[in-house]
Amino acid sequence: MELSGGSMLITTFQTTNNYYAYSAWTNEIARISKELYNLFNNAEESEKRRKGIELGLLPIAPIPVDVFSDERIGEAVSELMEQGPETLILSVTDQCNFRCRYCQFSGAYPQSRVHSNKKMTSELAVQAIDWCANFLRTKRHVGFYGGEPLLRFSLLKEAIRHALSTFKGETSFGITTNGSLLDVEVMDFLEEFNVHLFVSLDGPAIVNDRYRLDSSGRPTFNVVWGNLQKLQNRHPAYYSKYVGFNVTAAPPDQLPLVVRFFEENPSFFKDKLFNISNIKQGSDEIFQRLEVKEPGSQINYQWAWEAFLSACIHNERPPDYTRKICEPPMARIHHREMGAQVSFTTDAGQCEPGLRCHVMTDGTLHMCEHIDPIFPLGRLPSGFDYDSIRTCLRMFREIINVHCQDCWAIQLCSKCIPHIVDGTSLSLTNLSSLCNVIKKRLKRDFAHYCESREKNLDCFEWIANKTYDVNI
Repeated sequence: MELSGGSMLITTFQTTNNYYAYSAWTNEIARISKELYNLFNNAEESEKRRKGIELGLLPIAPIPVDVFSDERIGEAVSELMEQGPETLILSVTDQCNFRCRYCQFSGAYPQSRVHSNKKMTSELAVQAIDWCANFLRTKRHVGFYGGEPLLRFSLLKEAIRHALSTFKGETSFGITTNGSLLDVEVMDFLEEFNVHLFVSLDGPAIVNDRYRLDSSGRPTFNVVWGNLQKLQNRHPAYYSKYVGFNVTAAPPDQLPLVVRFFEENPSFFKDKLFNISNIKQGSDEIFQRLEVKEPGSQINYQWAWEAFLSACIHNERPPDYTRKICEPPMARIHHREMGAQVSFTTDAGQCEPGLRCHVMTDGTLHMCEHIDPIFPLGRLPSGFDYDSIRTCLRMFREIINVHCQDCWAIQLCSKCIPHIVDGTSLSLTNLSSLCNVIKKRLKRDFAHYCESREKNLDCFEWIANKTYDVNI
């Protein structure tokens, strides 16, 4: 257990008209004078600490930081041994009929798997479900992943029917797809079993077809768009409730065209919360493949923030395409628990491995579908290797204790093993780079939050205190 308590537990930021200090010790935001703002930014460490204690922003004595203590790890593993996964993700195939140029599995990322002919057998899918059914949990989600999972539609049908006949309690299903294989049989099955469908679509043809190509190098928009039209016409209630969209924002930035496409097609996109994400970092080769001359080029989300915050300030519903980008950080700040801490007990953004369990085509178990094929948590038919789970959390604790014990972002940051992994170890370099991004983003979020509340104190009261993770 490390100790924290230096002036680094305070950060400052400003809005157009005011100056603020945020204290990680109390998790509170205080409006301060320009003089105090300058002091916290320019004074000696001892003077900043003295003033922070005087204002009640810093503790008098260092306080312990508890990141996955042995006791907490023991409790997490014991619960997992009894309850099992909340989410079971079956990678039914490594095959894909698309060759998206930015894909994580395109070969541009040295540590990631690549598209191959590997497939999950029917026996393994049934085995995974039976293994999961042996735990006591009564509410589960089963997701299907690939490759393109609809290439294994027969297996998908078998797995869903077997899960419904095997699991006790509530079970939901989800699939992430490129949308090209949505024929009538598939549509009717998905509708019959209320399968949450997440379609990858990057906007209009001029944007989508830059990088989302089929295995023969042909554009894909017209096929996917046509299938979505057929699905909505055939099952309008299902489409409205169960269909969502994943958008990859890849450079050069074309998001204004994407937003216009959403706005011009309200019958397809009204009330949809879009998952808009950047391409995976960690590979210079990916930018070469995309023929991007400036690898560090960023996607500009300022348009989303302006639209979202303006709506909140005027007590209006924000545009749907802004909410997955802007709502979670505002919710995290608005619903934070405040008060002086005796100790910092935090997971630092890392989930308990195994609650979300990714079963690969060979039966290897991983903590999620986002991590490269390292740090396995076990293998079927034997199931979880609980020692491996304990080791993962201890490795994470060690690197967080080295890097984060005196950081002002400790209560609000979110990072996990897939973000900082490097080969078979966790990288301080990767963690440091990630932290710089997180802290810059948090200070931006603080400024957005406070500037908006200066104009309308209650502008974020409508935001629910919940997470926005998307189930596959």
